[in-house]
Amino acid sequence: MHGSQSIGSAVVRLSSSDGALQWRMLLINLLVGAAAGLLSASMRLDLHLPGHRAVFWLTVVIAGRLLARHRLGATASASAAACLSLALGRNLAGGWLFLPLVSAAGALIDTLSAFIERKSVPAWLVVPLMGLGGLGANLLCSIKRLLAPPRAIRVVFGLPFPIGNMVSYAVFGLLAGVAGAVVAVVAMKRLRGRSHTH
Repeated sequence: MHGSQSIGSAVVRLSSSDGALQWRMLLINLLVGAAAGLLSASMRLDLHLPGHRAVFWLTVVIAGRLLARHRLGATASASAAACLSLALGRNLAGGWLFLPLVSAAGALIDTLSAFIERKSVPAWLVVPLMGLGGLGANLLCSIKRLLAPPRAIRVVFGLPFPIGNMVSYAVFGLLAGVAGAVVAVVAMKRLRGRSHTH
């Protein structure tokens, strides 16, 4: 049916036997992660809300994973984003000690993306699913706030620490997941449309 194209049918499936193509897709994800880290390090919204940088880096990581379709793409991309951000003196990961949390967030996106691809989930359903994935991924990153609370603990959304912090991480993760999925779905539909015209 034309109205419910799946992610699996939107682009040509990558063959697991095509090692060279897989390596190229992984390299693309690493470059996407570097771009996400640079974006996160350079953009400032001054919202003073925990987890808001996910709108920059996690959106890019999710879109890149859905488009490049490498099984470890988001893990590699998120790790690259965090490393570059830290190298530039920013605090995306909360410090080198908490870098594994960002990698775990990427692994969660990889797991959900693999499910979406394996089940050929319709494009319209990918957006809310990946919204939930982004929510969960950013909540994983919020663990750093529990392990190393900020010096100035603030009330967020009228909620005390750590509940307010977790709600803030969840909201921005949800936004990043939805935005990343929308970008990927629109891009894949355009690519598919172009392939049909040739």
